[in-house]
Amino acid sequence: MSKYNITNETKVHNGVTLHKIERVYTKTPGGWLESEKNLSQEGNCFIRDNAMVYGNARVTGNAVVSEDAEVYGDAIIRDNAKVYGKTIINDHAIIEHNAQIYGYAKITGNTIVSNDESVFEYIGTWDEIDYIERLDIYVGNDDKKGIICSNGYHQMPIKVYFEAFDKDKKRIKVRSSDIFNHIRIVDSKNKPFTDAEGFSFTQEAGGFVYPKLRSPMNMIGSSCYFYASLDLNLDKKIEYVRLFVQCTVNGKEYTTAIENTESLFVQNFVTLYVYPRRVFSQNDIDVTSVTETELVKDDFYIEGRDVLKKYYVRFKNNEKFITNSASYQTNNIFYFKQMASSKHCYSSTDLFITEDKKALFTMTFNYKSNQSFSITSTNHDMSGLCFWHYAFWEREDFYYHEWGNKMDFILYDQYGNKADMVVQPDESNKKLSFHVKE
Repeated sequence: MSKYNITNETKVHNGVTLHKIERVYTKTPGGWLESEKNLSQEGNCFIRDNAMVYGNARVTGNAVVSEDAEVYGDAIIRDNAKVYGKTIINDHAIIEHNAQIYGYAKITGNTIVSNDESVFEYIGTWDEIDYIERLDIYVGNDDKKGIICSNGYHQMPIKVYFEAFDKDKKRIKVRSSDIFNHIRIVDSKNKPFTDAEGFSFTQEAGGFVYPKLRSPMNMIGSSCYFYASLDLNLDKKIEYVRLFVQCTVNGKEYTTAIENTESLFVQNFVTLYVYPRRVFSQNDIDVTSVTETELVKDDFYIEGRDVLKKYYVRFKNNEKFITNSASYQTNNIFYFKQMASSKHCYSSTDLFITEDKKALFTMTFNYKSNQSFSITSTNHDMSGLCFWHYAFWEREDFYYHEWGNKMDFILYDQYGNKADMVVQPDESNKKLSFHVKE
């Protein structure tokens, strides 16, 4: 069913005849389009006010184009996106998800603006830049000093920020992918880092980015994160490394590595203090246990008869090392022992390490070929990798049975350093013991 009509009111814009639209039921006037292909009759999408959509451009989903915005070419506005102000969207640009484009923004080329991103200035390409007025480099959350671990896994976020203008002296923004392809991180001599120096830079964030980045703020200039990693065997001591930034626009070099008399830039750098890869010992490990006797067994509440002991394993809490993640086989019963009517099951749980007192975990214990039961309990009473020791009693003939032994696992700190560990019951069979492998 149609939600809007195309009226007889027309105007010519850029040589194209546009038609005014209105809502079917309320007769509320909308914006302008060239034909019905520009605005879907489905969903809540609409063109309002004096906004114009023409050419092969499409507005779909719940997207809204309003005020004096102009969308044309093969552009697509979809999902819950909002385009308003005096913005211009053209070429093959896509505005999607919850993105908002407003102000005097101009989105062109194959640009995609997505997620919750907001753009209020002209988004151009590197080739449209005529000159740069500011060029800065930061580490982490806009700091000038940081730490990088030389294990090849840690990624230090390096932020490059600059303010660019086109030939009409209008400020333009450049997308991060374009920045990454044209800007270089250099040393104090204005030379790019080589593979032999151990540095690598990528735009993709891995699992060991530290420090964690705060939510970005809308800035008047353009910025891009370079994720730096350093892979060195530090037989020789390296105390720190300084990083500078360099680019070329219209044949003119802009650099913060040396004084550039043709620009306004002076020496501007960040300092990374280099930490060697960490080798963990038993003294770095903290193990805390919690005993539960109030349990849910096969959906029935039980109390006092069975005992669940939960072990939380993590790095000792200090300012230098934080437990970041872990690796092991989840939901794994790695040891079982029966002594007459007394039975003990030892298992891993899941890979989550953050505290969540409301989180529940269910483990199914198959301790005989034809017998099993499930236990449900909290699993993240505190931070750390969680292991279970479940002890229960069943009346039967004296019988001794044992299988399994130990289980290997890995703890990672925030820098990607790892502690190779093993867990197994101690000789008394009353608790688990945890050891760092040598």
